[in-house]
Amino acid sequence: MTRRQMSSRLFIRSAIWILGVTAVLKILSVMGEAKLLSQPDPIFAFLTRRQVLFVAAIMECFVVWNLTHIRRSDQSKLFSLTWLALIFGAYRGALWIVGYKGACSCLGTLLPVNPNVLDWVMLIVLLYLFCFSLCFLLRNRMFPKLESISVS
Repeated sequence: MTRRQMSSRLFIRSAIWILGVTAVLKILSVMGEAKLLSQPDPIFAFLTRRQVLFVAAIMECFVVWNLTHIRRSDQSKLFSLTWLALIFGAYRGALWIVGYKGACSCLGTLLPVNPNVLDWVMLIVLLYLFCFSLCFLLRNRMFPKLESISVS
């Protein structure tokens, strides 16, 4: 296995853990009784925040399942991660466009942490997932024949 393959697979493994943890937190939050979850979503006003959180958790579970159970190339796995990060990024962009002033409830309501801190942490996680998945995709696409030193 080359260093190139090792680095992208290490990133994919980290993404599996990140998405797995965030999906579990979202699902547990959805089952909770927080009043915030019964309010209309700022972007999808015809849905509650609970419903949007549930859909996001299902999407994360789907991507984790795709990364762990389907035998596909690293390229298709990286594409799945980029796709998910783009969707979550578009949602955050829509929040900004409509002038939403609150924190994104990306992880639900379970953690006893300031929502603004969680908002920044999840923004950093989103940037990590998007930037690295896109960089690995582009590297493999633009330099397909470039092989690093093989590591045993």
